[in-house]
Formats: sequence, structure tokens, C-alpha cells
Amino acid sequence: MDVGVQVEGGMRMSYDPDTVYENLKISVEMMGLRMPTEMELYILQEEDKVACYSNMGGSWLRSEVDAALQNDGSASAAIWNLPPEQLSIDEEVTELEGTPAICLIGQITGKEISQALGFLFSSLENSAGLSGENQPDIDWEKITAQVSAYVNKETYLPLRAQISVQGLERCWRA
Repeated sequence: MDVGVQVEGGMRMSYDPDTVYENLKISVEMMGLRMPTEMELYILQEEDKVACYSNMGGSWLRSEVDAALQNDGSASAAIWNLPPEQLSIDEEVTELEGTPAICLIGQITGKEISQALGFLFSSLENSAGLSGENQPDIDWEKITAQVSAYVNKETYLPLRAQISVQGLERCWRA
């Protein structure tokens, strides 16, 4: 069975305090049917837990995980954890939407993608009322992603991150 998933959206992150806001458009295509939906996520620290508030179809749900299991919730942030020898600069990029920019490129593993998307999968599971046994079993070792991080050439502040995932067509376990 062919299943296609397309996720598009924006993310805002703060490190003090640790919070993430995502506004996503998700489209799942299966057996010729396309099911689009929109989702908002707020992820923040609440006492000793990390809370995830998700809104799908006007209904807000709250889920939580132990703070010890928390990562930054972003696949794009994984590029900053790579050693310098695994990064390269795209010499062709000199600006992004009129702003002088530098583009760093790096490869991240399926495990890093899995960790970054854990909150999203958990929220989708809770919002859709699915149990873990109904979720597809994904072989994350077959997946990699190229992350392109654009930073302002003068301030070195992040401008945009793009993630291109490879291996999804062969990652579903039967």
C-alpha cells in the first residue's frame, strides 16, 4: 500500500524559556484519497514535564512526556549538533529574500529525525485518537535528511531551515 505524507509549515523557537510553536499543514495520501488537515503545536516546559498542546479541527489536546526525554523538538536544530567536518557551505547562496545569507548543509540520521518528530507523532496520535498499535512501524535506519540552514551573513542569526528527507519510500516495516 502506498502512503504519502506531506508536511509544510513554520516553526518558532525560544530557548529562554524553552518553547516551540509550529503551524503545520499536513496532507496524507493513501489509496487514492487525500486527507488534508491543519495543526498547531505548542511545546513548553511545565514543572518536571514537557507539555505539548495540539489543535486539530478546533479541538485542543494536551499530552506530556518526561523532561528527561525532551529534545528541542526540531529536526532543523539537529544540524547545529553536527561536528564541523560534517557541514558544508553552499557557495552559490549569497542571499535569501534580499538578505545577505550563508547556507550551511549537513546530513542527519533517521534516529535524529525520529527524536525531533516524536512530539509531532505523539500529538497526531493523541489528536486522531489512534493507539500506538495502529501507527505504522517505521524503520528509521533507512531514512536520512539533508538540512539546509540559512543564516544572516552579518549577524549569524538563523533565517530559515529546509529539510529534505530521503528513504521514506522504503522505511515502512511489514
